[in-house]
Amino acid sequence: MSPRPLVSTVARLVAAFVALTALVLVLPATSERASSAALQQEIAVPRLSLISQPTSVDANDSFVSFLSVTNAPTATDLVVDIYDRALGSDPLGVAPPSGPAATFPPVSLSMSPQGEATTGFSISLYTRGNANPNPAWGYRIDEPGVYPLRLRLRDAEGSTLSVMYTVLTRNPTSEDEPIEPTSVSLLIDAQNPPPTNPAERRSNTGADKALFEQLGVVLESLEAHDEIPATFSLTPDSLVRAAMDPDLQSDMGQLREVISAENRDVLDAPYVNIDPSELVSAGLPHELTYQRDAGRATLDSLLEPPLQGIWRLTSRTDSKTLNELSNQGISRVVLTEDAVRDKASLREPSQVITSESPVRTAFTGRQFALNLTSQSDPLLAVHLLLGSLASAATERTDAAQVIVSVDPTTATPETLEALLSGLETPSPWITTARLEVMLDVVATEQAKLTNPSIEDLQSYPEELQEARADLGSYSAMAQGSNELSNEFSRDLAMSAAMELPIESRLEDVRETQHRLKEPFNSINLPEGDTVTLGASEASVPVPIDSDLKIPAKVVIHLSSNDRLAFPTNPIVRTLEPGRNTINVRVRARANGDTPMEVSIRTPDDRVVLAESRYIVRSTAMSGVGLVLTIGAMAFLVVWWGRHIFRARKNSRATANTPDHANM
Repeated sequence: MSPRPLVSTVARLVAAFVALTALVLVLPATSERASSAALQQEIAVPRLSLISQPTSVDANDSFVSFLSVTNAPTATDLVVDIYDRALGSDPLGVAPPSGPAATFPPVSLSMSPQGEATTGFSISLYTRGNANPNPAWGYRIDEPGVYPLRLRLRDAEGSTLSVMYTVLTRNPTSEDEPIEPTSVSLLIDAQNPPPTNPAERRSNTGADKALFEQLGVVLESLEAHDEIPATFSLTPDSLVRAAMDPDLQSDMGQLREVISAENRDVLDAPYVNIDPSELVSAGLPHELTYQRDAGRATLDSLLEPPLQGIWRLTSRTDSKTLNELSNQGISRVVLTEDAVRDKASLREPSQVITSESPVRTAFTGRQFALNLTSQSDPLLAVHLLLGSLASAATERTDAAQVIVSVDPTTATPETLEALLSGLETPSPWITTARLEVMLDVVATEQAKLTNPSIEDLQSYPEELQEARADLGSYSAMAQGSNELSNEFSRDLAMSAAMELPIESRLEDVRETQHRLKEPFNSINLPEGDTVTLGASEASVPVPIDSDLKIPAKVVIHLSSNDRLAFPTNPIVRTLEPGRNTINVRVRARANGDTPMEVSIRTPDDRVVLAESRYIVRSTAMSGVGLVLTIGAMAFLVVWWGRHIFRARKNSRATANTPDHANM
């Protein structure tokens, strides 16, 4: 089609332009638009900005769009091109692969001395079998769908000063093939790295107040549209820091209130943003367990129980890693488009077959994200996003399922209001659903993952494993109920943050190991002593000093040569703070001095807490000696008894013999 030159269109739109100009004069200037205008004025780049346009129009309705022109004193007209229908895989907001299907007559501009103007256009739609309602600006569209528009700002020589791409979405009629609306799940991506300052990382300070201020904008918008489901992806470490910051208590309260709504959820998450493939490749699959438990417990205590088993990952991954995650109960993951080779996966859940069980996958991408920059046209960005969602429903027999990710650091009240209103307004193109429901759908497509890029972790894996083992020893000693144990565990979990340079990660691990030496060095024994046993088996008092402020469970090991025996060895005791005296039963098998080694260790026997050497001096008679002594004494008693008996007998015999001398 080749529309005739615009003759009656200007007259037709004069009234609309006058009304629009009055409307623009009374519109409140938002901070973003003011700052954007100031930036454009400073660099003097001609710019087209969208003021308003419909999200979609019916088959025989008019598409009316209003625009503002800035920094274009030489502009003379605006040219509108329309393209053929976009398919679900076609990106919007850029030049389509083929040329325009039609070009409408130029719209003359009346520029102010500052190079500003307000303008607009109206395209009258009609279908086959109906008359063209406007020969100049009428356009026949027979199929429902999304049709890209190119807007060109030109000067008197016909040179293009600025280009904008927007979309015209034509609704289906009762005569068209039924449309399965795109199922949209809203994901608030508010992940945040730990502080770069080591002291702040370890002290739970350094909360990102700017992030929570920006997140507050999202929360306020969601409160105003409480019927729209939304799922939050949050970093537990960030929540801990916010919860400890007095200035962020109201922000945390608002977050709890919004998430507590029936159709609002928070995803399960590792304690910090990790690269699971990096950890698995480095031989650290058990770190996934620590991350899962720490993250889940934090979310549960500070917000609400998360959607267990669903992680949001911003790194690439592979089937081996997903298998390890599945072993940890993480059977559903939300990845970025960089992690998959087939971009069709952005429009429906898929799965990855692992050696254990399939892992359900869903992907977010720039095509379906509300990501803005300082140069963005916020309203245009929303309409392009809504157009992409409508386009995803084109030529499908089943509903497309799309995750729309929202970055709180770039979203504004205006863009959020436009997006949420567009999602909330009944439409043949879009419906909303909870992310959990989307991931519950049985997936038949196999995701083709992009190979992950693994960073060299240097000695981090070995040092982390050693630190984890030391922490396990300390936790066993502290019997798992100590705040310090939780602090050490948190610091080690934080060291896995993928945003930190490897030097910082190693520093955190080494600092934790260094701090663990203090409780390990808090159990003391005397340097040595000599104790005397007056019996073959007796108790030897062993004094043990504990400088810890908590009870400590320890194992006391005794050793010596075969001259000493210990009826109870090893001895398990819980030491109270201060002086403890443990009575050790010792059995001496021989007299004399015998060394006795005393070693105090953690319950897992990994860490030696204290050692000392005693001399046991036995003065007691042994069992054999006692028998011999008793035997000798018995012999002497018998011998002396017999000797005395004989002596007395001889004496009586002598007394009874007659004295022949006196006869």
